[in-house]
Amino acid sequence: MNPKTAQKIYEITLMASRLVMMNLLWIVFVLLGGVVFGIVPATVVVVSIFRDDRVKDDEFSWVRLAWQRYFPAVRRFAGVSVIFSVLLIGAILAHQLPGVHDLIPAWLALLVVVLLTCLFLPYLAVNDAHFTIDRISLVKNSLLLPILWPLTSIRLVLTEAAMILLCWLVPGLLPFVAVSVPLYLATWLLTARWDRQLARSQPDRSLSRPVGAS
Repeated sequence: MNPKTAQKIYEITLMASRLVMMNLLWIVFVLLGGVVFGIVPATVVVVSIFRDDRVKDDEFSWVRLAWQRYFPAVRRFAGVSVIFSVLLIGAILAHQLPGVHDLIPAWLALLVVVLLTCLFLPYLAVNDAHFTIDRISLVKNSLLLPILWPLTSIRLVLTEAAMILLCWLVPGLLPFVAVSVPLYLATWLLTARWDRQLARSQPDRSLSRPVGAS
């Protein structure tokens, strides 16, 4: 076999195994946080690993670094986790329970679910991984950027819709790639978008700066 082909196969296999590993780890983190306190920090940690893999040249242990970052993330995002979970659970119940339709239209509830899971959460995780920024500014930016970057947001939604369709067709994929693959692609999309944005304009260093920047 051609050495370059063998190397490429090895890299693809390694990445596939890492994506499966991070998906399983995301599930463990969500359960450790009792779901309510687990979804946001689990997503933030997984995205931070993906971001480090993209911008750093040196190798590192994905699992060990993820565990090191998880519990600090749980403490840091406790308040955000509660608000996120209340809104998400409320929207899901409003969409599922017929009696609630009189108070909250089903389409509005579904829109809230999509905005929270497909846009706000990926933006929050990538922004936290990419910048040193306080939580209020982080949440505010993560709510505004999906509107300010519509094309990027559409790509995110389409990516996650494609994964939902794939998992619906092949349910066995759910525990292995349902979360990690969309988050990996979201990390690349949003990090690349930020790189273009920062290349065009000087960021306000008094408010934020890329993590690891000198």
